[in-house]
Amino acid sequence: MALQRARDGSLLATIERADWKSAHAEGNVSLRAGDHLPQGKAALRVARLEDLQPWIGQAVQGSVVANVDLVQSAGHAQAKIELDARNVALEGTQMAHVSVAGRVDDPTTRPNLALQIAAEGIASNGVTGSARVQANGPLQALVLKVSSDLRNAGEDARITTTVTLNMPAKRASFSALQTQYKGQTAQLLAPARVSYGDGLTVDRLRMGLQQAVLEVSGRVSPTLDVTASLRNVTPALIKSFGPDLLAEGTVSVEARLNGTMAQPRGTVRLNGTGLRTRAAAGRTLPPSSLVASADLEGQSARVEARLSGGSQMRLNASGRVPLAANGAIDVHASGTVDATIANPILEVDGRRVKGQVTLDVAVTGNLATPRIDGTAKLAQGEIQDYTLGAHLTDMEALLQASGDTVRIASLTAHAGPGTVSASGTVGVLASGRPVDVTLTARNARLLASDLLTANTDLDLTLRGLSETRLEAAGKILIHSAEINIPNALPPTVAVLDVRRPGQKAPPPSSTAPVLIGLDLAVDAPRAVFVRGRGLDAEVGGELHVGGTTVAPQIRGGFDMRRGTFDLAGASLKFTSGKVGFNGTGITQKIDPTLDFAAESTSGGITAKLEVTGYADAPKIALTSSPDLPQDEILARLLFGASVKELTALQIAQIGAAIVSLTGVGGGGVNPLLAARKSLGLDRLSVGSTSTGGTNVEAGRYVASGVYVGAKQNTTGSTQAKVEVDLTKRLKVQATVGTGGGTVQGATPDNDPGSSIGLSYQFEY
Repeated sequence: MALQRARDGSLLATIERADWKSAHAEGNVSLRAGDHLPQGKAALRVARLEDLQPWIGQAVQGSVVANVDLVQSAGHAQAKIELDARNVALEGTQMAHVSVAGRVDDPTTRPNLALQIAAEGIASNGVTGSARVQANGPLQALVLKVSSDLRNAGEDARITTTVTLNMPAKRASFSALQTQYKGQTAQLLAPARVSYGDGLTVDRLRMGLQQAVLEVSGRVSPTLDVTASLRNVTPALIKSFGPDLLAEGTVSVEARLNGTMAQPRGTVRLNGTGLRTRAAAGRTLPPSSLVASADLEGQSARVEARLSGGSQMRLNASGRVPLAANGAIDVHASGTVDATIANPILEVDGRRVKGQVTLDVAVTGNLATPRIDGTAKLAQGEIQDYTLGAHLTDMEALLQASGDTVRIASLTAHAGPGTVSASGTVGVLASGRPVDVTLTARNARLLASDLLTANTDLDLTLRGLSETRLEAAGKILIHSAEINIPNALPPTVAVLDVRRPGQKAPPPSSTAPVLIGLDLAVDAPRAVFVRGRGLDAEVGGELHVGGTTVAPQIRGGFDMRRGTFDLAGASLKFTSGKVGFNGTGITQKIDPTLDFAAESTSGGITAKLEVTGYADAPKIALTSSPDLPQDEILARLLFGASVKELTALQIAQIGAAIVSLTGVGGGGVNPLLAARKSLGLDRLSVGSTSTGGTNVEAGRYVASGVYVGAKQNTTGSTQAKVEVDLTKRLKVQATVGTGGGTVQGATPDNDPGSSIGLSYQFEY
């Protein structure tokens, strides 16, 4: 470096080469007497900005090349600047390329800027993009035109503004401001001023976003003395930021704050009217209104809120909430909810509820470990599941919350002719959410569908952790049950996955279903009936259900006690039968499997009927010995003759019988089934007698293992029958007959038209 004074008194400085670590400087400048700024050129290169860290006091990375051209023009000093920086990183912000070009007039006396600044490859806290700044004017009225194209969380954002800075006074006046994000545009509605000398003060900032208007005025820092409001927030605006949050209604917020950002004081008021969520089910809920207020008191806030949904919901909450994570909570909530408010959501899955829920709950503790105390009562409740056929009525329940646990103090309901009750605890806020619940039922009809109806006793427990695994164990006693075989198979319907163009596939569920282990003993000693498509059988037995709800393992089954198969008027008596539960059927759910065999000898052949498959899709096969075609078997069985000898009407009857066996072509209405159900009978059948007449039998179980029935035929004879099951395989049967029929047994001398019989049956 060379420094010398010229003859005219000017000072000449020449830097041929100056190096320090990765920094290199060179230049040639002169300073004349009376000038405030030298003339000449200077260049600087720093290959590693990390070398400057000791001088600037913070970590920095990257490289920079700068050129400065100092000139005098018309009595004014001027500095022309060119700067190019690459891969700059400073305080968590990275920029791939920064360029500065332009000039500064009179930089040492009255600076006047004309600069172009551009930054590319910006990355800071998840925000990426580029920015451009035009700076023109003196420091007292420096006009900045800023534009940026950014990307945040996969969404494009654009910001443009025009602001005039008075740097000595530390004030900024915004004449234009526009932001675009998630398809929404917010813009300045009127000029606004910001002072940043002694803290930050905003003067009448008004921003518009669709119909919503944000207004802020007052001091923001270091102390708070600000008034703010946000009015007319609509679903169209919220949709961009919370797609499923709001479908209808408007929200407005007003705030008057003082204190500091760390300990704010003041009031916040929120008012929402006509609110309805955007989710498909939520659209059907009645519109709600929400009025809430919060009085900020530094470390906490006193809140009051009222939520109403027409005449179906009234909820009030008040108390104190913390403004810090470790602060204390003390909030009390009460009100009533009509359970029918949930029906629009539940009916999508075939469920429906009724009842009045009364809440009286207090929440204390802190955000990390909240505590709940209070009660929830259900009165005149009702739950109906159309898919399962479950229908609970007259429900009364009392839930008591204490700390992190909710206790089922009482829960009772009617299910058909019986009752259901439950008790236990659920750790709703405890680690793992432990569950310990007992369910009891007595002669309750918990299932009542076209496929399966059952009256049962239950003694079940459900224990474990609901976040990991639960265990269901206990005993189930089936008093009576009906397994109905549909008269016809339903048509096959293809389910299409319809997706509109551009619509994204729904994300897979992030939560795995709770695994429930099973250890259930099922006892059905009798009165389990399998009916339909001509089959009328009674079975009984025992099951053990193990495994899990995802993969249940069922051992055991139901063995036939008695049974017949009606085929176009011909009755076949079953010789064996079993109902198992080791399959999943065509619906991919547990479906009873059938294995029944019946035989009859007629027309010189022995016909055998087999019913196998699943209850919702049984397979009925008819064979004979000797082996004959189906129509020939039916002809011999029904009419005792070859099919070649039948009339046209008899052939039509055979065709109807084949349709009954295959189950194709619509089932129609079974009048006997409807009559039996309406009369509350366990048996109701119409058959033929050995003399060609017709008889009707009806009866039901009047007690466990005691059946009482009556049979009458067209000849006028009537027979009453009582069956008592002494054991699973030994039963006693007594009959009393009157009229013109013939019944085996002794006849009293004083009543020649009556008969009495007594027999014992041992079933293998």
